[in-house]
Amino acid sequence: MLQYDNTASCFFFLSSLSFYLIPSWYSILGKVYRSVFVKDEDIGAISRTSAEDEKAKRIKKSARGAGVLFTRGFLLNLLFTVSLTAVAVWLFVLVNSGETVLNSFDPFHILEVDAASDLKAIKKAYKTMSLKWHPDKNPNNPAAEAKFMMVAKAYEALTDPAAKDNYEKYGNPDGKQSLQVSIGLPSFLLDTDNRNVVLMVYLIVMVGVIPFCVWRYYSDSSKFGEKDVMYDTYAWYHHNLNEHTLMKSLPEVYAGSAEFRAINLIKNESDRNSVSKSMRAVRAYMQKPKYNHPVCVTGNVLMHSHLLRKTDELTPELQSNLDRMLRQSSTLIDAMITVCQHQESLNTALNCIKFGQSVTQALWTKDSTLLQLPHFTETEAEHSSRGKKASARAGTLAEYLDVEDDEKKGLADFSDVQRDDVLRCCRLLPRLEVTTGVYVDDDEDKGVYEGDLCTVRVTLKRKPNAASKDDDNVKRSAGGGKSGSLVHAPRFPFPRTEGWWVVLGTKEGKIVSIEKVAAPKSPPPTVSSRARMILRTKRTRTRMRRRMTLMRSSTISNSSPPERESTSLTCTCSAIPTSGSTPVALSSWRPSIRPCCQSTRSTRTTPSSTMSRRCSRR
Repeated sequence: MLQYDNTASCFFFLSSLSFYLIPSWYSILGKVYRSVFVKDEDIGAISRTSAEDEKAKRIKKSARGAGVLFTRGFLLNLLFTVSLTAVAVWLFVLVNSGETVLNSFDPFHILEVDAASDLKAIKKAYKTMSLKWHPDKNPNNPAAEAKFMMVAKAYEALTDPAAKDNYEKYGNPDGKQSLQVSIGLPSFLLDTDNRNVVLMVYLIVMVGVIPFCVWRYYSDSSKFGEKDVMYDTYAWYHHNLNEHTLMKSLPEVYAGSAEFRAINLIKNESDRNSVSKSMRAVRAYMQKPKYNHPVCVTGNVLMHSHLLRKTDELTPELQSNLDRMLRQSSTLIDAMITVCQHQESLNTALNCIKFGQSVTQALWTKDSTLLQLPHFTETEAEHSSRGKKASARAGTLAEYLDVEDDEKKGLADFSDVQRDDVLRCCRLLPRLEVTTGVYVDDDEDKGVYEGDLCTVRVTLKRKPNAASKDDDNVKRSAGGGKSGSLVHAPRFPFPRTEGWWVVLGTKEGKIVSIEKVAAPKSPPPTVSSRARMILRTKRTRTRMRRRMTLMRSSTISNSSPPERESTSLTCTCSAIPTSGSTPVALSSWRPSIRPCCQSTRSTRTTPSSTMSRRCSRR
């Protein structure tokens, strides 16, 4: 008969607790270690210019010290883990104290006599124990019945010669035995006095707690789709984004995301007054709202306050809500672009990319791209675009980067530190060498025939400014460290890594393919990234045109020369199929590189980064 073994239950509970305690303590100690010994590069708290000093301090404060540990989730987990650890220690001490022993047959221990006791003492103990545990005196008690059988067996092992000989040889009065199994649960579960309590606990756990946990997990996880974006957010984007969506309406679309509906809900009159005060500062720059719901209005006001650099008007609570919205901006804007891809809306996707650039740099549609430079205002931007010397005039950031350091305008009223900040920021933006090529993959014949899958490869090789070779700050920001390359964005409260959008579309404004390529964390001399776009050549005698656009994800550039990242490649190939055996005439893939939009943006890639895009003609 299987028995409930108290010692085995201790081992069972210890092993069960270890499944939670080991990973929990690993997580707790890891978080404590990171809050004390984390490196600045690992959390993106790098100050490459004085404009980033305040941002670096905020990031360090949020990632280090007691503030990181004194959070509700961390403290609850710590309290629960410490409590379970105390239980585990008690079980460990109990096992090693000798109060519990492994479930082995020991007749002296069962009869509660000494190993040196004589036969008279053994008979007396047997009589006492058998009377105590007799089933007639303990009706409906399985534990007493099992104990009575063990007492009889122990007496037999000590009095019967054959049984005693078997016990001395094999440890059991019945002779050599096979493996015996006991139940690793405490014996008090069989006590009749505890029957109702045990049943009640069983019902609560099996019928209440476990189903509730499963329901809660399923209800929470079922709200989120790809990239941990809520399904309601995707539905909202599908409803509001179309091929005619303008960039000015995107803040309102972003504000209606399901992730922000709880935090932007106006709860009292004080919240309403705070939002109204902030709205008065940005109302003139907002497009006429499409929705008057308080959640959309509040989020729209917060986003415009950030884009217009008027966050000083926000209350601490609204600033906290804005930070939460900006923290998820990268993921949600990527979701907006994914929706545009499904709708094949090329212009709207480009507007979403430009909106992401504006959010990162805290600039809006009519702002000069020169305001991305530290300490620059409208006065310096206007001064830089004027002058008699054509080589020194710069109306955009791309043109300003081409001007020699000694001839750059807008620095006359700056201190030496501010001037160095501007020049260092210019060196953070690398030049690119763009090369293109077209071929048919895995084909020995270099000709292109009807129905072939063509591969168009665009390779971007980063060429850092020569002046940055000895600049440690520039070196660190160009891809060193675990965090990869960081964008220079002092007004964005969180570290932002570089990324690239490569878009292939048709002249009719339809998306063929669009993908985001992140900067490698540890760039080798040349880095390539490839994506296969399923397109086939068509049976047509007309000229086929495809527009390939390369855009940064976080920096406004407005560039036109080939060495800039923000360019539009309008690729034209002649396709004159005459028969199935005649190759399509590819005069050569000669992309014309020109500005892709009014404002094109990017994040820096690694010192040497290449990306390739595979496309074909149809």
